Amino acid sequence: MLVSEKTDPVSFTRYWKPFWTEREDQRLMNSYGKRSKEEMLILFPDRTWTAIKIKAYKLKITKKILPWTKEEEIRLFKNYKKTPKETVLKLFPGRTWEALKSKASTLNIPRNGLPYTPDEDSLLLKLRNETNLTYDQMSRFFMFRSGIALRFRMAVIGHMENRVDILDKKVKEVNK
Repeated sequence: MLVSEKTDPVSFTRYWKPFWTEREDQRLMNSYGKRSKEEMLILFPDRTWTAIKIKAYKLKITKKILPWTKEEEIRLFKNYKKTPKETVLKLFPGRTWEALKSKASTLNIPRNGLPYTPDEDSLLLKLRNETNLTYDQMSRFFMFRSGIALRFRMAVIGHMENRVDILDKKVKEVNK
């Protein structure tokens, strides 16, 4: 918030939310679509991201959507499927992960996760059996794995273990 804004009288809505000032409107017009969500939240510390988006919509401010070039589409096709998210983002400066996912979807490019290594599986099992960590906390031990991905992988491992147990029982029954 600017110093001059602190001295201005502030009007509130009936829900005790301050009205937008003209200075805030001007700042929004100059920065919306040109700065990231995080930068916008720093510029407007008393506003939520939803409030910023709604105000931009009311002021008819739109984000500039950069057209995709053929070179970018080819680069996306080559890298999106198996390259880690952070690396793919570096290949497309000025594009968000949401924009990349959207374009990949329109080009029918699936994003298959990187395959789990036996070391990752054993570490996951060890963390799950020997600690009280949540999957999100466990994800700190894995590169490029989210808590949701680890939870899904644990379900797959559990399913594989159950299948092995069932097969072992069947083999024992046959051998009797």
